[in-house]
Amino acid sequence: MTIGRERYAMKIAAMMRIALVTLASSMVPQTSYAEDYPARPIEVIVPFAAGSGGDLAVRILVDQLKADTGEDFLVSNAPGAGGVVGTGKIARAKPDGYTLGYTGSSTHSAAPYLFKSLAYSPFDDFIHVSPFVQVPYVLIADPALGFSSLNDLIAEAKKNPGSLKRGYATGSTQMVSAALLKGLAIDTVAIPYKGNPEMMTDLLGSRLSFVVTDSANAVPYVTSGRAKAFAVLGYQRLTVMPEIATLGEQGLAPVDLVGWTGLSVPKGTQPDIVKWLHDTIRAGLANPSVQQKINATGLQIMDDQPVDSFGDWVSQQYAIWGQAATDAGVVPQ
Repeated sequence: MTIGRERYAMKIAAMMRIALVTLASSMVPQTSYAEDYPARPIEVIVPFAAGSGGDLAVRILVDQLKADTGEDFLVSNAPGAGGVVGTGKIARAKPDGYTLGYTGSSTHSAAPYLFKSLAYSPFDDFIHVSPFVQVPYVLIADPALGFSSLNDLIAEAKKNPGSLKRGYATGSTQMVSAALLKGLAIDTVAIPYKGNPEMMTDLLGSRLSFVVTDSANAVPYVTSGRAKAFAVLGYQRLTVMPEIATLGEQGLAPVDLVGWTGLSVPKGTQPDIVKWLHDTIRAGLANPSVQQKINATGLQIMDDQPVDSFGDWVSQQYAIWGQAATDAGVVPQ
């Protein structure tokens, strides 16, 4: 498709900026797609509800991609079944470079062990273009419970098994919650949600006792005092909420699962388009303003990896989460 001189000049300038952020790009000449791609808006599918942590991070990045390239990137939300519904939509899209999907531990590490069948193959239906953000998990509770510590909550759960209700809205938090409760040897009632906003409404309305959620979702509720944070489930405290102790600091075993996310395209997408998307994404993530905004949510931008290496890493995470599913006694539904 022929484009106007002005738009063509903008594309060339954007590609020059992108080339500066990776050594590989700086050594590779322009390829044939430069004049033809993208010729129309690129849809970015987020398989979770608007307002969720991942959705927030994607929109921060997309705003920068628009500024960098002058192209249209349109975010669309397709929530359901812990990310499975929207991920199926990504997999079924035409592999022409005009569908980019937000994928991660919920959709590619946890979901295969939570569902007996999926509408996509985590291995055969995707090219994993770039790592995106790492997702720390936090246990937050309804302040109305009156518990002063995580140990208080654990004591209540052991004293009255099944009396506490917990929510989850993604496949990864479902799996992480199961691993956590297995380690704590407590029994609670699990309630699934289509998205974080609905789950948090019920937590604030005292219809849930606690939730395990990502830091981006937790931060606004905890900092405003509407929810009480009891623990970071990983090995390190969050820079955005440094007062919250880790499980290990409270004498409990951390949950050894990495919440990861990436940006992916359907299998069959042309290599030159994959490279353009990879380099464009990494340039956007290298922008100091993007880094500041994402870090403020408690999410952490992941280091870059070549496309092939990132795909191998995703496969390794699948195996790690599978072992966690076995250890936690997770049964596919």
